[in-house]
Amino acid sequence: MHTKQIALLGGSFNPPGLHHRRIVEFLTKHFDEVCVLPCGLRPDKMFGNVTTSQRAEMLALTFSGMENVALDLSDIAKTEFTRAIDLDARLKKELGAEITHVIGGDLVRGGAEGKSEIQTAWHRGPEVWENLRFAVLARHGYEVAPEDLPPQAELFKVNFPGSSTEIRARRKQGRQINGLVMPAVARYIEENNLYRL
Repeated sequence: MHTKQIALLGGSFNPPGLHHRRIVEFLTKHFDEVCVLPCGLRPDKMFGNVTTSQRAEMLALTFSGMENVALDLSDIAKTEFTRAIDLDARLKKELGAEITHVIGGDLVRGGAEGKSEIQTAWHRGPEVWENLRFAVLARHGYEVAPEDLPPQAELFKVNFPGSSTEIRARRKQGRQINGLVMPAVARYIEENNLYRL
């Protein structure tokens, strides 16, 4: 019997951009379903004047209507984000599926020497490294050495330019963000005067 394969794309999505949507579209070609899961509050991520409900609305505007894509808002309103190892256990139990965590290639750099960000900075990092499944996205121009990959990892080469950091910076500078976010998200950000501070 086929075990459902779910790709879990977590992140702050502050705001969700077209690059996120393109990554999700790409992942739907390789997995049965893609679960987009915005994180709860994180000490290393600042959300400024953007509320939880505004983040949720922008996520809905970006990902709704996509085939085989689920938006999981269970973590977004929490005062602390759910750690990868706990999320993995919960989703496997709830969904009865194989979960693959989608990460950027930068997180595995140094993995061969036990020095990757996952191994050194994540909660129960060495255990996560050994036991969780990963889809590692290697952006064009940022090569990932095969020996740096976790034991259960598949490497995907992608080239989807754009970042939430760039979107926020352009807003702060009073520049247009058309082409970086969905048109409905651009309107929502403008109407609610987000990312100006």
